[in-house]
Amino acid sequence: MIEGISILDFLGSAVFFLGTMLAFLLLKNRYRWLDTAFLGAFVLHWIVVLLSNKQIEAKFLATLLMISVVVIRVLVTKKRRAAESQP
Repeated sequence: MIEGISILDFLGSAVFFLGTMLAFLLLKNRYRWLDTAFLGAFVLHWIVVLLSNKQIEAKFLATLLMISVVVIRVLVTKKRRAAESQP
């Protein structure tokens, strides 16, 4: 029988991912510390999932979401810096 990822593992990773992305994309400079806090919480969650006794699917999902966060943050930061440097 094929088992998938448990709903708690999925919801845990999804909540951290969505919180991190919403904080990064929507918060203004005044609340940038909150974005860093969300990112730190997501990294901590990712490490806990990787080191825990979870299914390989949960570890794979958490890793894919972490890679997505890194790629999105790099691309958006580059775009923001390019927009700021133009007169």
